[in-house]
Amino acid sequence: MSDQLTANGHSFMSYETSEDTSDDIEQLMLLQELVTASLSMHIPHKEGNGFNNTDLSLGDSVSLLRGESDIDEVLFVDHYSQIESSGVFLMAVAVGTVTGYVPPSNNVRFSRFSTFDMETGDLTNTAIHMFGDPRDVGESQNIVSNLMRGMSLAGQ
Repeated sequence: MSDQLTANGHSFMSYETSEDTSDDIEQLMLLQELVTASLSMHIPHKEGNGFNNTDLSLGDSVSLLRGESDIDEVLFVDHYSQIESSGVFLMAVAVGTVTGYVPPSNNVRFSRFSTFDMETGDLTNTAIHMFGDPRDVGESQNIVSNLMRGMSLAGQ
């Protein structure tokens, strides 16, 4: 990801949490997880169809990540994988062979980029790529390329 961002003319700095991370930053990271997980969630009290959660924000606490740097946006990268084992797959094949009914697959994989404004904490953009294994270099490059194509990063 860093190679592709640099190749596209973006400057960035990576932020890693550690056991010395402050409680405020840990809470910010948990809030970010909740906000990005809520983007596609149906919220009945919202206007329209209830899926318009793009007005969610991390608030001004996002500036804790800025430190001494002059950063316009923060990019969060999330990946979720639920990969069924070969045993579960073979059991599904066996059930399908015996009964004619094939249970739905439990394989779920997606990656998401979400950017937030460093002043307001407002969500500025998000992109999702379904499937793919980011542990594989080739697939990872494809995932990042597709996600970047779906984003409008500051400075573009």
